[in-house]
Amino acid sequence: MYLIFIRSKDILKLLNNSADIRFRVLNFTVSNGSKGAQTLLTLQTPQNEIISGYMLGTPELHEGQIIHKLRLEEKLSPQHGKYNIIHGFEKIA
Repeated sequence: MYLIFIRSKDILKLLNNSADIRFRVLNFTVSNGSKGAQTLLTLQTPQNEIISGYMLGTPELHEGQIIHKLRLEEKLSPQHGKYNIIHGFEKIA
């Protein structure tokens, strides 16, 4: 499997151009820190592009699950560079 990472600007453009893009959950990793659990989600778009983002908590997901209405915010950190925060989504299947 090849991973294709797209620029965050392109992700935001993709999300803004379609009200109902469906994403497949490729994998997720939960880590526990001092502020609680956070999850790194890796998602695949219908165009086979890969995006990832962090969200608080441990969402009830499984690999291969389809989600939509993704609420994504791009952040910029001097230490970590650009990364995405996922504020929410809805499950389809």
